Amino acid sequence: KDFGSSYIHLHDNYVILDQELCQVDASLFSSLVRKGEEKEKGGDIKSALSLYTEAMELYKGDFLPEEVHLIEADRKREELRGEYIDLLHRLAILHEKQGAFKKAIECHKKAIQVDALLEESYQKLMTLYSGKGMYNEAIRTYEVCEKALKAELKTKPDAITTSLYNKILEKIQSS
Repeated sequence: KDFGSSYIHLHDNYVILDQELCQVDASLFSSLVRKGEEKEKGGDIKSALSLYTEAMELYKGDFLPEEVHLIEADRKREELRGEYIDLLHRLAILHEKQGAFKKAIECHKKAIQVDALLEESYQKLMTLYSGKGMYNEAIRTYEVCEKALKAELKTKPDAITTSLYNKILEKIQSS
């Protein structure tokens, strides 16, 4: 039954938006990611990058962040955050394959902004920086990772991260 607006409807005690008249950013985001995946699987990397980039730019942060007590909103928030992080990793890989290292670095930095405990992103950043001879940035990245893990989880970086760090230190000392 409709009540006062053609955009909003009441159905089985749920307030819903008219899908024909309203566009929901979260739905569009997921749709763009799916379309990008299809293009990527089909070998159309240029179109995939375009769709992925559009999805990345559409994501503006957590879904309904003010609704901290709604289980459904929390579930959707976590789902979208995970999808966004996966998207950033996928974009970073594609950019790196195309030699667009600055764009790959930006994707990993954005992933860390969303979740400061993504050790894989720190590792990728350290590798990218080191590969470009940006050893100070690689060292700083390790230190930020170390600080985040200590503050949030009372732990240290894992063996892979520490090994990368030590190899970078060796490169610095041998040059």
